[in-house]
Amino acid sequence: MTLDQIEVFKIISEKGSFRAAAESLNRAQSAVSHAIKKLEAELGFQLFDRGQYRPKLTPEGEAFYKKAQTLFQNFRELESFAQNLKRGCEPQIRLAVSALFPLKPILKSLEQLRWRFPTTEVKLVIDILGADRLLLQDKADLALTEMRGSPQQLESLEIGGLQMWAVTGKKSRLLKSPAQQWASELQQHPQIVLRSSDVASDRASGVLNEANVWTVTDFTSKKELLLSGLGWGYMPEHLVDEELQRGLLVKILKDPHQVPAFLSRAKTKNQGPSSQFLWEDFKSLKF
Repeated sequence: MTLDQIEVFKIISEKGSFRAAAESLNRAQSAVSHAIKKLEAELGFQLFDRGQYRPKLTPEGEAFYKKAQTLFQNFRELESFAQNLKRGCEPQIRLAVSALFPLKPILKSLEQLRWRFPTTEVKLVIDILGADRLLLQDKADLALTEMRGSPQQLESLEIGGLQMWAVTGKKSRLLKSPAQQWASELQQHPQIVLRSSDVASDRASGVLNEANVWTVTDFTSKKELLLSGLGWGYMPEHLVDEELQRGLLVKILKDPHQVPAFLSRAKTKNQGPSSQFLWEDFKSLKF
């Protein structure tokens, strides 16, 4: 059984006759008939009922046709994949995004990537304070990060930023003091901070008092600790907006902490067309 035989079978099924299939394939009708007879002999059952004016699929032929449809869809995808590889398109793009940033702004770019480069797989890595390190370790091709990183090794563009608010839960002991005293009393209460998952760097951001810190490695845990009133910490506005509106969390400093956003890539790494497309499209991102 060959792909050519299955293609002949598929076209006969769709065109409705051996003659029409022969014309479509630009072959002699006898060659088309021979290909089907040989395929049927190999399979051990009839694909077509030839007792009528037009050949009609047998029950076995109907089942075989459905599988043939799947085969040709996979074959077309394989052909497209091979063509993209020939054009230099990457089979995979590793995109590192800081956990600080919302994913919604980048979804439009990823959707465009999907249609322009359908065979390119996207591996999305969410990290905190370590996306630039992933570039240097060749574990990412592009990064959206709050850390600029080494200017000698990374090409980085600042593309805006976001606001981080100092908040605590409504049950926090800090809130028992007058609001005008909150800022001066912060060091007396545990600060909940995120540490980078890269243990070699042990990065943290916005630490007020290293002697009074509780650490976590994800925002879900951090928010739970803050809601419980066990401490205070900085949170991206988009992650706590609902809790602030409901009064479950309270802003304890007047002004937010501004965090920059950088689009970065390694200077030494060659960029394929898929990566280059995202690089150009991400330049207009605003968090």
